[in-house]
Amino acid sequence: MHARVKSVVAVALALIPAGACGPRQVAPGNGGAAGTGAAVGAAAPDAGPPAPDAPLPLERDMPTLARRSADMLVALGDALASDADCEALADAASAVFTEYREVRVAAALAEDQGRGAALDAALDAHADRIAAAATRMQPTLTRCSHDAEFVDAMTPFDVP
Repeated sequence: MHARVKSVVAVALALIPAGACGPRQVAPGNGGAAGTGAAVGAAAPDAGPPAPDAPLPLERDMPTLARRSADMLVALGDALASDADCEALADAASAVFTEYREVRVAAALAEDQGRGAALDAALDAHADRIAAAATRMQPTLTRCSHDAEFVDAMTPFDVP
């Protein structure tokens, strides 16, 4: 997950035990460059300039990546804004992370390819939405921070 997004939700996520989120790993199948299964963060080989009318890949389209990152956090905040048991909330968080996997991979690639500052700038337009999502998920993070299944479900914040 990108550094700016992490900084906005860091207070909320601080309740999850240290070490719950492991190092970045090889992304099988749908990960890496063009779904090749390459290590996340490995730069895709440059195939030259894209066709003039070709859309930018998500990891290079900062406004779209920022909007979709904020959408992911809003969806996560909505999923976790519940009094359900921690097991059900772990399932809800996993579903959000699965749905937005492409966004998580693209954000990691953007960061690894040196576009972190550009993504930071693009995320500024969504700061209020992201902060509101963090506020909605805070009670659940507090309540479920000691539930191993819930902590495992939250790991995709660091592992695309």
